[in-house]
Amino acid sequence: MGDQCVNIAKLIPLSGHEPPRDERLVEIIEQMGRLASSEVAQSKQAFALRDVGLAEDLVRQDEEINRLNRDVFRRASEIGDETDRREWRC
Repeated sequence: MGDQCVNIAKLIPLSGHEPPRDERLVEIIEQMGRLASSEVAQSKQAFALRDVGLAEDLVRQDEEINRLNRDVFRRASEIGDETDRREWRC
C-alpha cells in the first residue's frame, strides 16, 4: 500500500494537473487515515504498557474504520457513471 502511495505521489506532478475530486469521498478517506494513525499509536502504547483495556478499545475504533470503508464504497456507487469523478488517468 505504501509503495502505491509513493507511485501516485510521483505521478501527480508529472501529469500537470490535479485529478478530479469528490469532496465527500476525500473527507471519508482522510478521516479513515486519521483514525488508523491513532490506532497505530494506541496499539504501540497498549503493547508498551501491557494495557489490555487499551488494546480492547482498538476493536471499537476498528469498527468505526470499517463503517467508513463501507461509506467509501457507498459514495463510489453514488458517483456511478460520472467518469471524471470516478476515474482519473495521467
